[in-house]
Amino acid sequence: MPHPPTPRLPLRQAASGCLAVACLVIGSLTGASAWAQAEFRDIKPDDVAVVFGSELIEISLDTLAPVTPAQAWAVLTDYEHMSQFLPGLELSEVYTRQGNTLRVHQRGSTRAGLLHFDYENVRDVSLSPQRLITTHGVSGDAKRLDSSTELRPREGGVQLHYHVAFEPARPLPSFLGNSALKRQTADNFNAFIREMIRRQDNAPRRSTAGAPTPNNTGLPDNRAMAAEGTPGSAP
Repeated sequence: MPHPPTPRLPLRQAASGCLAVACLVIGSLTGASAWAQAEFRDIKPDDVAVVFGSELIEISLDTLAPVTPAQAWAVLTDYEHMSQFLPGLELSEVYTRQGNTLRVHQRGSTRAGLLHFDYENVRDVSLSPQRLITTHGVSGDAKRLDSSTELRPREGGVQLHYHVAFEPARPLPSFLGNSALKRQTADNFNAFIREMIRRQDNAPRRSTAGAPTPNNTGLPDNRAMAAEGTPGSAP
């Protein structure tokens, strides 16, 4: 089935597009909640690497999420509900879904000091279940936008390796340089991991009779779908 025509988006300030990239920016264990919370350490801006090339800007981050791979995957691919837990993201919707290929539209805003910037983009997303998420910008605030998030199981959780390369439509203002991109990336991945932990904390547990206990969070449990490679449809 062919993709619908890509909407024509208004050209925003290049700085907002760069920060939009940073926003984007991939089963539970009984009794895992206390363990996960005890192990999580907030990501600091200095944990993020930013490299300015002649045309491209690259951002990289390696961090450990103290949750199961299925739980990490469920949150990282929950595009339909990311606006509920990512800072500044106002709209996140899936235009089309064909197996493990999606077209995603996102819109939001971010701040740098007293300044406020809007961003908007449409990306094609390719999913390799519980292993790799890659995206390619179709339209929006950057001339080029490509990212990947790799998941690697580790003792005590899952290692996340995030990398994005983008070319801004215009030169990046000096006050929205290295430190702002680092801070925005750290803030977003802190939000991702806190949401992973929150869902794992509130996941249904099995009673002694073998029946799952109720999920009182009001959020559907999408771990089973994530294990099959389908992006979670909740929260």
